[in-house]
Amino acid sequence: MPSKRFVELQPDECWQRVRNATPRVGRLGFLLDQHPIVLPVNYAVDDEAVVVRFSGDTVFDDAANTRVAFEVDEVDEVWERGWSVLIQGQAREVVNEEEVARLATLPLRPWAAADRVLFLRIDARHGISGRAIE
Repeated sequence: MPSKRFVELQPDECWQRVRNATPRVGRLGFLLDQHPIVLPVNYAVDDEAVVVRFSGDTVFDDAANTRVAFEVDEVDEVWERGWSVLIQGQAREVVNEEEVARLATLPLRPWAAADRVLFLRIDARHGISGRAIE
């Protein structure tokens, strides 16, 4: 098998991969009681932001209004290829009723049963970066 190398992904390539990833599962990293935690979440992309749904009184309350990291990747074990995208930004709970109604139309369906009526929006204001192994 030929040697592989890392390739830096441009921001538009990163967004394209995050938008087209299947399944749409990423990992949300933030501080919980001053300790780092990383949790898998279903997500959707809205413009240049990631949106996740959550229910109140959960650990995701601690992620609202803080800096977070969000990561999505894809791995092909057979061909030993893959890519990873990291979004660093500000998370905020969406409270505007019009925005909540609009976000509710996104293709965002959590896998686990629960009443997830709140939205967390992660804006990539601190950057988006990625790399692929080819």
